[in-house]
Amino acid sequence: MKTKTQKQLLLSLRRNGRAKLSEISRDTGIPTTTLFEHLKQFSAGCVRKYVPLVDWQSCGFGIRVAGAIKAKQSSKEKLQEFLSSSKSINSLQRINNNLDFFFEALFPMIKDFEEFNENLRSMSAKLKTFFIVEAVREEHLFTEKGHLGLM
Repeated sequence: MKTKTQKQLLLSLRRNGRAKLSEISRDTGIPTTTLFEHLKQFSAGCVRKYVPLVDWQSCGFGIRVAGAIKAKQSSKEKLQEFLSSSKSINSLQRINNNLDFFFEALFPMIKDFEEFNENLRSMSAKLKTFFIVEAVREEHLFTEKGHLGLM
């Protein structure tokens, strides 16, 4: 983040990604044309994607699981391919500290999770999973004016 204008625009978009530039202009006092130019720069740089935050429960995915996996060296690539292609995986990261992957997965029913779990175990992966009971805070960073100092 280079300028105060860019920071204010990002803050506004993090609060409401569907806000019109005219609304953001009114709230920030920054001209619409300036905001538009910065928005074009974001699309080519730090903003990778515009996506909604989904209430998975109301969309039929009542089982939400986070997990950490340690793979055998010989099966790490195969495991990554399996996880990357799984329709249940919402996010997947490579991690360190004697583990290989961290994931968040969503399932309509517990039997779907059990099937997924068995597939992982068949690849000799050591797996630690956690059922997400409630999302306490999601996508909150850079949504309040106090966060501007962090950028």
